[in-house]
Amino acid sequence: MKKSLDFLEQMSNDNYSQLTYLKFNKNVDESVKQIQAQITVLNWANEMVYYYMQKEKHFLHEFIEEIQVQKNQVSVLKNSVYKSALIKKLNDLERKINERINSSK
Repeated sequence: MKKSLDFLEQMSNDNYSQLTYLKFNKNVDESVKQIQAQITVLNWANEMVYYYMQKEKHFLHEFIEEIQVQKNQVSVLKNSVYKSALIKKLNDLERKINERINSSK
């Protein structure tokens, strides 16, 4: 997923560069309509990048919720080494995901 996020960030940066060029360069060898069309697509693409980056953040929160569901299911098991290991591993996963969420803020 990191590679996808890196790609989306790079796409956004490239789009902003192109937008700046198209909006402020008077020597563009294209019609006003062509420039407007390109600007429309670049703005749309940036909105999509933002949407999918937010979706990725929400995905991690959903994962945390699923871990909580698993913890609740495990809690009904008899106390045992197996139950302890399940809870420990679920806590480890939750910690890693929370670290990822916090690092992206």
